[in-house]
Amino acid sequence: MKRASITPAGLNVKKITAYLKGQAKNRNAVRITCQGGSVYIFTGYAAFKLPAVLYPEVIQPVTMQAAPADGVTIVSSDDGFVVNDPHQLTAAQMFQKLSDCKEEVKRTSLLQEVEMKGKIWGTFRMFRDGSRPIMIDSEYDAFVDHHEFVYHGSNNPLAPILATDTADPKRAAVAVLIAPMKANDEIQQVCNRLFA
Repeated sequence: MKRASITPAGLNVKKITAYLKGQAKNRNAVRITCQGGSVYIFTGYAAFKLPAVLYPEVIQPVTMQAAPADGVTIVSSDDGFVVNDPHQLTAAQMFQKLSDCKEEVKRTSLLQEVEMKGKIWGTFRMFRDGSRPIMIDSEYDAFVDHHEFVYHGSNNPLAPILATDTADPKRAAVAVLIAPMKANDEIQQVCNRLFA
């Protein structure tokens, strides 16, 4: 990972922007809300809470428009980004609903290739909560500089992992929610040996 692509907040701007551009090709796949000086971005597999000052650098190259007004949500559509129906949850509400993660989760150095139908489907980073393995797609793991973030989860093995900026973890000026994949039996057995 090139240091030039990492912001002072520890975010890999190039990776996040490329990911959001890919997600935005699907109608309603990206939801963005500005609220109280923060920008909340919600997608199917990851969500982000960033200071609004980072909007021009991280989000504007995807939306091709200035940040929405405070409390306004925009969503991806066939015509770019449009204002969302105000009766639906905002990205901020969705983020807050899923970010109640209190248990510390350890990031490991282990990478695991996952096969599906005889082909390599992807490479996953192993995290762990005690002896429970948590698999995160290595693409999503690369959104942040892991030296600058702490990770938390909850009891549900499919609940998202919350990565918060170590500079201010209580205020969570920068936070990233990442969806995990359930570990299969083989990986569970390997982890039981490694994490015992």
